[in-house]
Amino acid sequence: MNPMPRFGSLRAGLIALLIIAAVPLIGMAGVITWQNYRVAVDEPVQKTILLVQAVSSRHDATLEGTALLLAAISYSPLVQSVLTNQDNSKGCDTYLGKIAAEQPDRYTNFAVFDAQGDLRCSASKLQYASGNTQSGQTASDEIANNELANGGDQHGVSFAGMAWFQRATKTRQFSAMPPDYTLYRQGARLVAVSPIIAADGQLLGVVYSALRLDWLISQTQASTHLNSGDHLWLINDAGTPMEVARSTIQPLPAVPDLPRFINHLRRPVLIASTDGGVFCYAVTRMSDGLRVLVGHDAAADLTLARRRLAERVVELGLLLLLGIGAVVKGANHVVRVPLMSLTNAVARWRRGADFETPGPALPSELRELASAFLQATAALAAHEMQLRGALSQQEVLMQEVHHRVKNNMQIVASLLNLQAGRIRQPEARAEFQSARDRVRALATLHRHLYTQGEVHSINMRSFLNELCAQLFQAFGETVGQRIRLEIEAPELRISSDQAVPLALIVTETVSNAIKYAFPPQRSGTVAVRLAQEGCRAKLVIEDNGVGPPAPEETVAGGIGLQLIRGFCRQIGARLTIETTSGMRYVIDMPLEHSRSPATRAETGAEMDPVA
Repeated sequence: MNPMPRFGSLRAGLIALLIIAAVPLIGMAGVITWQNYRVAVDEPVQKTILLVQAVSSRHDATLEGTALLLAAISYSPLVQSVLTNQDNSKGCDTYLGKIAAEQPDRYTNFAVFDAQGDLRCSASKLQYASGNTQSGQTASDEIANNELANGGDQHGVSFAGMAWFQRATKTRQFSAMPPDYTLYRQGARLVAVSPIIAADGQLLGVVYSALRLDWLISQTQASTHLNSGDHLWLINDAGTPMEVARSTIQPLPAVPDLPRFINHLRRPVLIASTDGGVFCYAVTRMSDGLRVLVGHDAAADLTLARRRLAERVVELGLLLLLGIGAVVKGANHVVRVPLMSLTNAVARWRRGADFETPGPALPSELRELASAFLQATAALAAHEMQLRGALSQQEVLMQEVHHRVKNNMQIVASLLNLQAGRIRQPEARAEFQSARDRVRALATLHRHLYTQGEVHSINMRSFLNELCAQLFQAFGETVGQRIRLEIEAPELRISSDQAVPLALIVTETVSNAIKYAFPPQRSGTVAVRLAQEGCRAKLVIEDNGVGPPAPEETVAGGIGLQLIRGFCRQIGARLTIETTSGMRYVIDMPLEHSRSPATRAETGAEMDPVA
């Protein structure tokens, strides 16, 4: 079994290239898959739109036929004679009755009213009996809502207050509307009216028809080819639904305010139904005050769309995995095995064996690489011998340089000491002694550099111990008698670039403490503490003496403090001086790696500390 490709390996790189190359194809396939999914999700909406269009087209065709029929009735001579006060109502009744008899399953009654709303003739022969009205209704309301809609005949009674009559006379156009809002009543009708206009534009009357809703519903079902998941409801403005086309109340929209939902529905929408399903609903206006709510069960369509989307995603994933597997397998035989042979040969060479070119099974490119490596190893061995000799010589020279510098500085310090002994002015003698101590500190530093065999860094623990002991001796003090010395420092190696300024800082601060902090007969402690905190180091030099000296007591008016500040700037350190109890210097600096002399020259590390 082949191991899994590691990050950064050749096989991993080939797999990454394959994935990068496949990204456009996978992206295109993903976009197409997503588009197909969106089309599938949108399919219930499209089905609902087609269903609404079919219902609307059937309804428009029916009303258009009714409008043409009413227009033809209005131009009949019998109807014209009734409206022009030529009493021929019985002939008009017979004429309208014949028209109703031709389509008894479609129309229940036809009637003609004059401009004042009086009934002049109708297809029905039922007589209206005065006094049969229900409580709270006028005679015309009772007739319009019950008897007339069912084929009644009430000659001489005014219907001018009815909504359908007022609409026909006001708009002077064909219109259709329910006679009332009680659509659950058996035998519900749809009132269709058309104005009768004379040649001079005068309104002569209104022709009336009662269209059977059950016939209209049956025609809608037959023409729209409803599926088992399709439902239709007739809904009035009050939001009262009437079940049609095998529908029940349960699949209605699960909304708190059905009338508001229907009145504001402008396009198909997918929402939950009252039975917990997912339906796509749409609304179309059937007539004034009456709408058709169409519902299509979208659960099956959405489930199918999600299943197809999951199948396409799985197929794309499998194709990608197969491609990656083929690349891994091919890379293993064509590239990895030959490379491992070459790698093993290089590993044996690194352990000291001679480099041997792998067998002829290597590809030509790798054979050329092995041959070039063989030539390079021979040249490398020769150069390595030269470099080892040069490095050894350089180390000897560097140690010799540091040794000579140390000796020269010791000579300079001795000369300064001799010269100080010949000077009688105390201030001048102190200046020479300070210069001597600084030179001695640098000499001690160079001695540590060549004696420890590390020419670019120094061990601060041993260096601080020797330097402070040397300063005590220079001032004629014995460590641990009148003034105690405490040094806490780890085995921390610091680059020579930082060690030189630190040596001079320690020299200045410890010298000041010995000279000024402890007058005759006063004892105390001088403490030097160095600690590493991550990539920074903190050097603390403190004493418990009498505090800072007066300016006139310091040498050269405080040049030592100027040197301390300058050296802190040189190594990028933060200097804090506290004088609450004695003197306390805190130097917080970043640590640097040791650098060669060439690097120090490039970075300009050797700057003037007091500039």
